[in-house]
Amino acid sequence: MMESAVAIPFGKKVDGAFVPPPSKSHAIRALLIASLARGGSEVRGCGTSDDVGRMADIVRRWRDISKEGDSFVIRPVERIDIPEGVYDCGGSATAARFLFALFSMFEGERVIDGDGSLRKRPVGAGVEAARSLGAEIRFPRNEGCFPVSVRGGRWSGGRVRISDSSSSHSVSGLLIAAPLSKKDLVVEAVEPVSYPYVRMTAEVMKEFGVAAATEGRMIIVPRGEYLGTKLEIEKDYSAAAFFLCASAVTDGRIAITGLREDSIQGDAGIAGMLEKIGADVSWKDSSLVCRGKPSKPLEVDLRDIPDLFPPLAALALKCPGRSVFRGTARLEAKESGRGSAVVEAVNAIGGRAQMERDAVIIEPVERYEGAVLDPRGDHRLAMAFAVMGLLAEETTVLDPGCVKKSHPSFWPDFFNILR
Repeated sequence: MMESAVAIPFGKKVDGAFVPPPSKSHAIRALLIASLARGGSEVRGCGTSDDVGRMADIVRRWRDISKEGDSFVIRPVERIDIPEGVYDCGGSATAARFLFALFSMFEGERVIDGDGSLRKRPVGAGVEAARSLGAEIRFPRNEGCFPVSVRGGRWSGGRVRISDSSSSHSVSGLLIAAPLSKKDLVVEAVEPVSYPYVRMTAEVMKEFGVAAATEGRMIIVPRGEYLGTKLEIEKDYSAAAFFLCASAVTDGRIAITGLREDSIQGDAGIAGMLEKIGADVSWKDSSLVCRGKPSKPLEVDLRDIPDLFPPLAALALKCPGRSVFRGTARLEAKESGRGSAVVEAVNAIGGRAQMERDAVIIEPVERYEGAVLDPRGDHRLAMAFAVMGLLAEETTVLDPGCVKKSHPSFWPDFFNILR
């Protein structure tokens, strides 16, 4: 049983090796798309995160799916028949928004719901897009938020325009459902955010036999049929980022094995960011190796890489000078209000952080003080606070079990690299 709080050892240096968990973003997309292929599929190396397990349970409502080791096997079926009813997505906004688009394609009523954290989050811009494609949308509790009732019907194709300043999920959801339309669908993504995640969606769709084409802001998805396949899930750069930043703040060394140098993940950009601010980053014997500490402050636009903000904010505590993160306003729609939560934590340990309209500024100090940090149930904040605690004596992180959402083995993995 997980403790209610974890004490972070002050003054330790990172010196070790680490194998990241699988990318939950990649796995969730692969499982959902595999469930829409009539042929059988094998999605390998999915890991044990709560969000991936939740998606597998959802898919099991309409497909014969079993877990074999670290893989999911989905068996062939004559036709796809998604039952009506209530679908519990837990805290997974990714699953919820993907299902929202998919369910608007099928006749009958389906309700998408989740836990308290999901109910605080908006459904997103997919609402108007789904309505324009003929779906009937109702909100049983709070307008614009989960739970949401979806009565759909098979899309006739054509063109749909979508603009979402808070998430890429709505765009990705439309792309995943689009091949089931009666005709080709053109998705016009207006000022898209987190666009690398949209590219990831398109890459996974291609693995299952449907190739979307991009023309400027237009994404053209042909009517077609997903084909069953075997797919290996990538190791997660988002998880690796916390270990890379922990190494840099302690002037240590980390070797991370299992990542792809040609990854489809947007967060793979963390390696270049560390190198840019003075860390020694290289690939050696199929491992990403990071040594040394930062010699410059960070200047980061988070528009496409919001999940890197928590580890980079921890890294900023050790960067000389004033680090600036832009595009932070949308972080308030995450699990915990990530921008304000990070500012609060930095100030709690004696650092200097302030939040502007769409930016967070962090300045380092000579010495940090210990504090009790509450991640507000947010897995990425809990991991970032662990990195911060390496710099602040007697720091404690509450609710450590929330890391199960994406990285169940985070705490033993983290303590294993400290010397």
